[in-house]
Amino acid sequence: MAEVIDFAKAKAAQKKQRQDSKRILCLEGHHKWIIRNAKPFENKQGKLVSVYRCKHCQQEKTVLQ
Repeated sequence: MAEVIDFAKAKAAQKKQRQDSKRILCLEGHHKWIIRNAKPFENKQGKLVSVYRCKHCQQEKTVLQ
């Protein structure tokens, strides 16, 4: 007979360990950037302003394009 594999949900300790590893990556500068909002144009330079936020640590950065 074949082996039976148990597909149980991850326990709380395993979930916490995954979240901690993501935070450690952020501390090393490896963020998961998602776009928060895009304003049409910046007045002085006439460039598009995009605001990005890290999915894990909520740090923000702005980029002129």
